[in-house]
Amino acid sequence: MFCRAFGNREITVIQDMYSPSKNLGFKQNNINTMVNMKTTKNIINIREKVRLESEGEYDRICDVVCNAVINEENIVRDTVKYAGDLNLKFILSNSEETNTKMQEITIPFAFNQEIEGIDKDSKIDLEISKINQEFTKDNNDVSVKIDLEAITNSYNAETISVIDNIEELEWKDENPYSMVIYFVKPRRYFVENSQKIQKYN
Repeated sequence: MFCRAFGNREITVIQDMYSPSKNLGFKQNNINTMVNMKTTKNIINIREKVRLESEGEYDRICDVVCNAVINEENIVRDTVKYAGDLNLKFILSNSEETNTKMQEITIPFAFNQEIEGIDKDSKIDLEISKINQEFTKDNNDVSVKIDLEAITNSYNAETISVIDNIEELEWKDENPYSMVIYFVKPRRYFVENSQKIQKYN
């Protein structure tokens, strides 16, 4: 059994700190977060007719092993486009079920998953499971009816800075600040004195 659980929460983190009266020390770390996490489900209906190459006594279908493989995924405007293959392994037997043989058949399939807000930077995790299958044999022709459930978990990765281990350090006046203030009168006197100040500097 596989279980996945998550929740969306808004969090407040301290990313920087400054004090005009105390000398503070702290450690700054980067953490990776997942934002805009969503889960989207879709049902894929596959209806195909395939032909078995077995001849003679192997005329019964004992079992079929189904495996879906995704070969391509592309994100285009809030949509993920998937393309893959459905691999079927037919286990065949004779009428007395004393002998068996296996035959493999591949069925290509494609489907779209619409996810609002998804973009090319989003991370995607796809899970496909079989929920129903039915095979009807007519001589060597087999009608295939398979329903798959596709679950797409998508999110965006974001790195944020947080601070930890805050402590008060000994005060050091390492960078004293100074200020020069000029008082000037408006208009002409301002222009003349501005020129003198620039020349002086």
